[in-house]
Amino acid sequence: MRTRSLLTLSLALALTACGGDDDGPVGPVDPWMEFTPLQLPEGTMPLVGAAVVPGTDDEMILLEILGTVRHVRIEEDTVTELGSFTITLEDGCSLLSTAFDPDYETNHFLYVGQCTTVTGSEIVRYTFAPPDYESVVASAQRIYFVDEPMATRAWHQVGSIGFFDDGSMWALFGEQLRSANAQDVTNDLGKILRIVPSRDPAMGGSTPSPLNPFASGGGDESPNVWTWGVRSPFRGALDASGNLWVADVGENTWEEINVVTGPGQNLGWPVHEGLCRELDCDDFVQPIVSWSHTDDHRFVLEDEETENTTKRNAYVGLEYQPRNADQYGGRLTGRMIYGDMCAGWVRSVQRGSDGRAVADRFDGHRPYISQWIQGGDDMLYVTTLGLCDDPGAGPLEPAGLWRVSVAE
Repeated sequence: MRTRSLLTLSLALALTACGGDDDGPVGPVDPWMEFTPLQLPEGTMPLVGAAVVPGTDDEMILLEILGTVRHVRIEEDTVTELGSFTITLEDGCSLLSTAFDPDYETNHFLYVGQCTTVTGSEIVRYTFAPPDYESVVASAQRIYFVDEPMATRAWHQVGSIGFFDDGSMWALFGEQLRSANAQDVTNDLGKILRIVPSRDPAMGGSTPSPLNPFASGGGDESPNVWTWGVRSPFRGALDASGNLWVADVGENTWEEINVVTGPGQNLGWPVHEGLCRELDCDDFVQPIVSWSHTDDHRFVLEDEETENTTKRNAYVGLEYQPRNADQYGGRLTGRMIYGDMCAGWVRSVQRGSDGRAVADRFDGHRPYISQWIQGGDDMLYVTTLGLCDDPGAGPLEPAGLWRVSVAE
């Protein structure tokens, strides 16, 4: 994807309804989402992600792009810092993603996806047991590492990480500007991996999920690979059915949202971008939603506040699944939130029984969103990075954590 860290912007940032991306343009649509900024601790740098601390209703960790991880408590519109630790980064790298272990309340494991060099990125496990912040960095164990020796910039590296119900980890990895990697199943770049991380506090590493298509070995194919054919998968999220939605940031023409329903699926890059049209497309999974980089696309015209930029960065947010009270009056039931980090529009869509997009809808506007989070209060929050591409293109907005509510 076209991502940058604040130094080289090594952020591994990494729609039209499937089969209907030439639907006619419509007029502006009134947004129903309202984004209220929360007061962050002084000095907070642009945020690349966040996660709710398991077992709490009001605590999160916030990932700053340059390496600081802040543990905070949300109290009305104020964010109070409880503690922090800093991960040392080199070679212009950045933090990129995070997830808590499904058994965090027992093992206190926190995973972070991060760039290591221009050529490499990794997933590191830390033991995070507040209020002991000083020992977090020393507890680091490398779970997974991959590199591309021919890479010339720290782009298209690790994206979102998370967990399936069986405790295995899914991890999004870009092709590191070597597009041929995406169709080469002998390496792990341009892939969605499914691995089982070590849970031994004194040991790192991982093993392939036995559900992977090449897990049995016997050939040159990588046993870590679950799905392939992605360019720069920025953000992904599981839906209530266990399907993995993946935003793949496009090159020059199309952004796309894909739904991975099982192992061994090919999402198409670099053979095609967006909907597969002119090829034999039977071997590829079509995106459920895709959108062009043009300024007359329906998604642009429906959002009167669309940012004045030709750049595009697709993301997947989450499927809202309230545990106690539905704070949005059913507006998000069964819908996956997605959007464009650069253009700024926020949309949601349902997946029909035939796998196609249903009721794709404009919901709101907020540029530079790097992560969606569902809080313990069943409210939605977003972090913002303050830019969508090259920091030299203009001034950064301050770091942001926003609460999402229904506009009055």
